[in-house]
Formats: sequence, C-alpha cells, structure tokens
Amino acid sequence: MRNGSRVICLFAAVVFALAASSPAFAQGASVTGRVFRDVNGSKLAEARERPVPDVKITLTSVTGGAEQALETVETGRDGTYAFEGLDAGAYYLDIQLPARNYFIEPVEGGSAALPAQGSRGRTPVFSLKDGEAAEKLVGTTIRPAYFNFVAFEDKNLNGSRYSTEPMLQGVEVTITYRWLDETYVIAKALTNKNGFAQFRFLTPATYRMQAALPRPYRIGPRGAKDNVFFNVFVPSGEHAGTAGPYALETMLGLGISGIQ
Repeated sequence: MRNGSRVICLFAAVVFALAASSPAFAQGASVTGRVFRDVNGSKLAEARERPVPDVKITLTSVTGGAEQALETVETGRDGTYAFEGLDAGAYYLDIQLPARNYFIEPVEGGSAALPAQGSRGRTPVFSLKDGEAAEKLVGTTIRPAYFNFVAFEDKNLNGSRYSTEPMLQGVEVTITYRWLDETYVIAKALTNKNGFAQFRFLTPATYRMQAALPRPYRIGPRGAKDNVFFNVFVPSGEHAGTAGPYALETMLGLGISGIQ
C-alpha cells in the first residue's frame, strides 16, 4: 500500500504540473501604472507629486497591421490603473487626459507616454511575455507649449523675410519626435493665406520639423537666426526638408522660405 500511495502522489504531481503549464492555467500578463502631475519637471513619479484621477486609458492590441481596442479603464483617486489576465503580445495604451491636462516628455524610468498635441496621446507599442508584469507611468503638466510657423517667398535670396515679400499658403508642416530609435508624427498643419500655421497645446519637448513647399518652390537660403523671420531649413534644391532638433519649452517660432 505504501508503494501504491507513492505512485498515486507522483501521478497527481505530474498531472498538476501539466495543468499549471497549459494555456488554460497559465498566469496572464499585466500592465499597471499611475498617472501623475509632474510638478517639479523631473519627468519622474515622485512621492510628493499629485495623482491625476478620471483618466481614460484604453489597452489596444497590435497584431501585424491590425489594431483592436480591448478594454478601457479610468484611473481612480490615487491615479492608478490596471489591465490583468493578458495574453503575450504587442500592445499600446491610448490615453485621454481630463481637460487642460497635457503630456510631458517621456524618460527612462519615468513617463512612458509620447508627446502629443492636446489631451489625447498614447504610448509606443510594447511587448508582453507570458506572465510579465509591466509598469507604464504617465506624467502630465498643466503648462503646454506653442509653436508658430511662417512660410514666405525669399525674393532677394538673403534667408530672411523682407516686409514686401509675399507669404506662402499651403506649406505642409509636420512636427516629429524621436524616441528609442523610432520617429513619431506628433502634429500636422498647412499654412494659411497669411503663410502662418500655429500648433497649440503641445507637450514641451525636443522636436524636429518637416516642411513641404508647394511646387514649383524649393527651399531657399538658410537664414542667420532661428526665428519666424528667417529660414531655418538647409537648402537642398528640393521642395521639402527637415530642420532641428529644437527644444520647445513654452513658445517657439520658426520660418521657411521658398524660391523659384
């Protein structure tokens, strides 16, 4: 009987081990975190910084080129959220902050959300392994930044705008952000009939600018300064180019000139 009991116990142990390793019994992965107000500008979730409640966070799965919103939760009074019982795979968080709240720049060990225009943003795509517990913090501010862009025809080819030189409408301006070897488009706009485009409620961050002039214009000579009255794009003989990086803290104005 003693040997029989040992066999039964061994058999039970094997069955339990197999069941625990099967997908039905495997422990799911999780994503948890906290949304905080970055009062001191460190981009880190420090103990004395206030939580941000009522933030809507949607977990979205990414499979190949397809995306699917899986679940939406709201942060509580302590600013925390949690998604549990997740399969291994690729995901990102879509984040809707309360009005007049804006994102801060991401940093290793701190906020995981990308810069954004306005109160809606997201994290980069991240991967979860079976049973992995990932933490994604989200930092916010109540002080957004503004970017002004001016496009003009540089008739005298001096890299700066003379008062009689015409403005250029329909210049496509794109603000991009580089993070962990990936480039993300943050905002786009076209210059109006006055050659002006404004980007409001941006995350204070370091950006690059892309601009595409309407043909037959091509980028003019580089200006002597970095402001709205000078061309900040390096001439390339083409109608489009890139400028920067530029640190946007509160407000910044830059210009582009076109020549024919």
